[in-house]
Amino acid sequence: LLVHSRIAAGYCAFTCLMIVGCPFVMFVRYFLHLHNEKICAIVTAIITSIAVFCQLMQFLNIRDIKQNAVLIHFGLIVACLYMLGGIIQAQGRLAQRGLLLQSAHFLRIYQVLPRLFERLCFEVKTPHHLRIL
Repeated sequence: LLVHSRIAAGYCAFTCLMIVGCPFVMFVRYFLHLHNEKICAIVTAIITSIAVFCQLMQFLNIRDIKQNAVLIHFGLIVACLYMLGGIIQAQGRLAQRGLLLQSAHFLRIYQVLPRLFERLCFEVKTPHHLRIL
């Protein structure tokens, strides 16, 4: 609604998808107290190289940014795999200390996200039905 050009809006959306991966990886690393600098550097390098490659292809008019959506989603999948690996590593670290019951908030994500997705996709039919979850 802020941008009247659909082309500019699409370009902004794909650019935002490209740049969201690295901050997400850094958040996961610091939130879960992971000590894997090399893996984090590799994941951020992959995501950054995908973003630079897609932007370069767009600027040189070789491929449109929408045609590179598969690469952008691949970068996001790599970030999600890093998150899952971090959750597993944190669960294992807490289980060794006997703190498995205190780490139950990590498992809540598997309960909340499907319900949120179901509410957003199936219950929200018109804008007046939109309510705070």
